[in-house]
Amino acid sequence: MFVGWDGQWDYDVNGDALATTLDFGDNFVVNVKDGNSKDVDFWLICCTKPLHQVRRAFMDKWGTSFVARDSVVANLYYQRWGHNESFYMLLKNSHVVYMHVHLVWAMQFLMLAKDHRVGGNDRAYEFTMDTLLRIKLVITFLEDD
Repeated sequence: MFVGWDGQWDYDVNGDALATTLDFGDNFVVNVKDGNSKDVDFWLICCTKPLHQVRRAFMDKWGTSFVARDSVVANLYYQRWGHNESFYMLLKNSHVVYMHVHLVWAMQFLMLAKDHRVGGNDRAYEFTMDTLLRIKLVITFLEDD
């Protein structure tokens, strides 16, 4: 297992280790497959329920299947907003997404709230270009590992 930390960032090949430290409101990155339907390099997620085991098998609203005792975190998606790679909106009114813990790749970075909302309800956020570069670097590093 590889764990990296530079005082602001946590990243790990084994997401199980990172997921144990997730708390409500923490932001994290999940790598996605090339050619995904949204044509993005990663999913940006906000934790709404830390690491726990599901009690019974189910499929979430996004089509991911889980069996009893799977270790998961519950979350809300951020969706990229506009043409700027660092602008996102938190989809507070969307369905909760559950993630298997091994998919958690990088976390502990800030999303800065903007002064406006999108569609009247979803808050706009952004992160610095340095954060974007670090996310891409972590994903590239972990994909190669």
